[in-house]
Amino acid sequence: AKVVLSGKNNTGVSRCSSPYNGQYAKGDGTPCTRFLDCFRCPNQIVLESDLYRLYSFYWLILKERNAIGRKHWKKIYSWVIREIDTSIAKRFSVEAVEKAKQAAMTNPHSMWKQRLILEVTDG
Repeated sequence: AKVVLSGKNNTGVSRCSSPYNGQYAKGDGTPCTRFLDCFRCPNQIVLESDLYRLYSFYWLILKERNAIGRKHWKKIYSWVIREIDTSIAKRFSVEAVEKAKQAAMTNPHSMWKQRLILEVTDG
């Protein structure tokens, strides 16, 4: 718990309880980098302080619809938006979610300001 709370196991979108041995980790001593799979992984932990980073990613992938086309976007990202909206958001107060969404929309986290990171991870 101390390691997770310290931020040492932060991912691009949340935190991980086991980045080296989690469900999607390679198991070879390197940390998992499959951040899209975080949304399917039982090792994902989202704290209220992670919401800004999470919603920065959320807005970026919503913008991807125009960049990659709706059909391709639906295949790659729609399930992530649905997971955030239906599972993650309801764990927090409406006020906390709205505050994070607004902050992320107007000034995204530095990791999610440009779509280049998505091109690197998708390719």
